[in-house]
Amino acid sequence: MTRVSVPALVDSFLAAARPGPFEYEACHHVAGRRSDAPWLVFGFAIHGNEHGSLPALLRLQRELEDGGQEAHVTLLLGNIDAIEKDVRFVEEDFNRVFTFDQPAKSCERKRAERVRPILDRADFFLDFHQTQTKTREPFYTFPWARELVTWARVLGLAEVGLTRPMGQSFSPGLKCLDEYVRDRGKIGLTIETGYRGQDVAQAELVYRGARRAIDAWNRLVSGIALDDIVATAPPIRWYQTEHVIASAGQELRLRAGLENWTEVRAGELLSAAGSRELTSPATGYVLFPKYFGPDESPPPELARIAVPFQSS
Repeated sequence: MTRVSVPALVDSFLAAARPGPFEYEACHHVAGRRSDAPWLVFGFAIHGNEHGSLPALLRLQRELEDGGQEAHVTLLLGNIDAIEKDVRFVEEDFNRVFTFDQPAKSCERKRAERVRPILDRADFFLDFHQTQTKTREPFYTFPWARELVTWARVLGLAEVGLTRPMGQSFSPGLKCLDEYVRDRGKIGLTIETGYRGQDVAQAELVYRGARRAIDAWNRLVSGIALDDIVATAPPIRWYQTEHVIASAGQELRLRAGLENWTEVRAGELLSAAGSRELTSPATGYVLFPKYFGPDESPPPELARIAVPFQSS
């Protein structure tokens, strides 16, 4: 397979980008047929080393020029500073700084101030992410709400999802882009498409997700009910975070080989040899395992343990 130049993808997008009503050069806006139509925003490379969605971004940018969609569509390219360095973020996690509760000193918070008007217009926001450690399959992650779950089924991009109670933040005291949109009473979803980096299958998944969302909104605007659109969509297996394993400094590290959706048993050893002992607090699945080098600061959490979720 031909090696993809990530900087070339970014440059191509920026060269053709038309920000429309926004003062943010790293977005492309295409107006819908109706001025009162819903506003759809799609997020790409919010983390700098999660750039597998960029080929889909360029494809959508080209195809949307043909028009045909009822809704307004904005393609949002995220942390360009981090993309250039091929790192998750430069100073702060861009997907945690949408609290707007302190001065914008970091490059990520400064960028968030510029992106904020785009999210303020969004009626629907779909954020495409990739995992930092391998995952056995794509998965959604957002709080439990009937409308969000219905939209996940409409998109049909994953067979599993990780959920939590509505109103509970992913990281206490911080705020993701999709959380910011939901706090405005709008629809915000995130999907983890696969392991970080370039991957043809993931790029196709991203493209398909955006196109399905646009098509569904076209049908909604024409008068078709969302319940009718989702009627034939397959169900999703849902899991909820049962335990968050907090970091304990340099002396606590995970054993090698843990991936997203690795099944573990209660009491199973999760720590690396020579590390402080850590056992799984429950039988379930590992999500978002974190590995860090000897010279890196430990992350706030090392992993999550998820168990099957049953809606009430």
